[in-house]
Amino acid sequence: MWSPPEFLKSLLDGSSDASLICQSNGVIWHANEPARLMFNTHDPQGVAIGTYLSFFDSLNKIENPRLSWGDVISATSFRNERKNADGVGTNAAGDRFPVAISIVRIQQQNSSTNSGQATSSEDQEAPEGFDYLFCLYIRKMIPARMELSSLEEKVARYSATRDAILRSSDQALAVVDSAGIIREVSSDLAEMFGYEDENQLTNRHIDFLLQGKGSHYLE
Repeated sequence: MWSPPEFLKSLLDGSSDASLICQSNGVIWHANEPARLMFNTHDPQGVAIGTYLSFFDSLNKIENPRLSWGDVISATSFRNERKNADGVGTNAAGDRFPVAISIVRIQQQNSSTNSGQATSSEDQEAPEGFDYLFCLYIRKMIPARMELSSLEEKVARYSATRDAILRSSDQALAVVDSAGIIREVSSDLAEMFGYEDENQLTNRHIDFLLQGKGSHYLE
């Protein structure tokens, strides 16, 4: 198995994504710092990729969606030397987490020659993928429930902040959406325009206040 060029190591070390370089036999040649942190390992060089990643086929409804490394690096699965894959990562502590993986296939330089010497028939008949390196860029996926919960928390914090501003401010304030419809107003603004109840101004177009138009009221 040929030795990968050093420039690839520098390229991945400059990436903020967790990144691995694998040889076609499925052995890790290099992992950058984000990858070592993700998998909680000091140096995975020389370790089989299956120790840290399992690959799955999420597009086809088949009985066993798990893919072997040979399936992952199959030439027919790449388009313009790139492909995406789903997987499950496993760190050194045994914790498992879903990941999205982008894979770039890089061909071996001077793979058809051997320093000017004749290439043996055995070398010429190397198996598919033998002359390639595979750079894997790995990103943890947030489960949908966690993502939804995070969004709900952000909405709740925004609503609480907005309400606090409206209640505590001594200014006449209105919350208006992108269509110009008044969604909320402060009590000072309602009083300024002669309304006892703030709800009497909501669901009206802002022009109702700015230009005295009442035709924009939304039933």
